[in-house]
Amino acid sequence: MQASAAQLAKLAEPELRTRCDGALMEASVDQVLEAVRGLTAFFQRAAGNRDAILFRVA
Repeated sequence: MQASAAQLAKLAEPELRTRCDGALMEASVDQVLEAVRGLTAFFQRAAGNRDAILFRVA
């Protein structure tokens, strides 16, 4: 959990924009950035609370 939060926090906006540039996606780059920020905050809160996160990717 803490490792995931730390890795997400390292992603700088310019790097994310570069990674998204030219990708075929329905979301805009700004929407992806907003989602990454929300996910980063979620993992940081969970790590700080020492919570477990269970998720399923389908």
